[in-house]
Amino acid sequence: MHTNSLLRHIITVVLFSATLLLLCHCGGRSAQKEADFYYKLGASYMREGELQKAFVQLQKAKELDPANKETLNLLGLLYFQFEDYDNAIKHFKRAISIDRNFSDARNNLGTVYATQKRWDEAIKEFKRAIDNPLYQTPEVALTNLGFVYYRIKKYDEAIDAFNKALKRNPDFIRAYLGLSLCYNKKSRYGEAASYMEEALKREPEYKGDRLKAIKGMEERLLKAQGDEAEDLKDYLEILRY
Repeated sequence: MHTNSLLRHIITVVLFSATLLLLCHCGGRSAQKEADFYYKLGASYMREGELQKAFVQLQKAKELDPANKETLNLLGLLYFQFEDYDNAIKHFKRAISIDRNFSDARNNLGTVYATQKRWDEAIKEFKRAIDNPLYQTPEVALTNLGFVYYRIKKYDEAIDAFNKALKRNPDFIRAYLGLSLCYNKKSRYGEAASYMEEALKREPEYKGDRLKAIKGMEERLLKAQGDEAEDLKDYLEILRY
């Protein structure tokens, strides 16, 4: 091969290789954009309560970007809603393996364990979520921790967790409800009623209207089961003091 021909051949190969690299790079970038699109669409469906539509879109996002912790977390939440706890745990753990400081996923994992009454594991995950100084909503995990302590009748520990939640977010309604339940169990009925009143003031559905709250909780109680039903019975008892 003549020198000029060889040079042209080398140039052609280099350009061809560069084109392949560019295509691969653009293809990867395009896949990422597509994954982001499906993630946002899935999240939107979740907000609207269209859970199966959300599930389909998030599965598409996962196929394109299997190491996206946010996608894995939302899929975990969907599996939790579907009561497929094994898959929920699997997805939350996968998200945490990608980012050990992913407190939202740790809180969600703790919630699954609490639902399964795996109390020690739930407490561990909630505490790990709370220990992250960058966690933006620690009041959520603190309140969940409080409810676990409440379920296992450690009322003082529960009260401490609920109070810490309110220090982070003074308007967090579930923490007031938790305190109301705890003081009711400790036969400190005045304090139970006071915290219930604080919760009702902040609840947009009731806006402090005790009679409306009683009616609403009575309606919910007709369909409630397990811990939710027991809590509603206690709320109604407190409201009728």
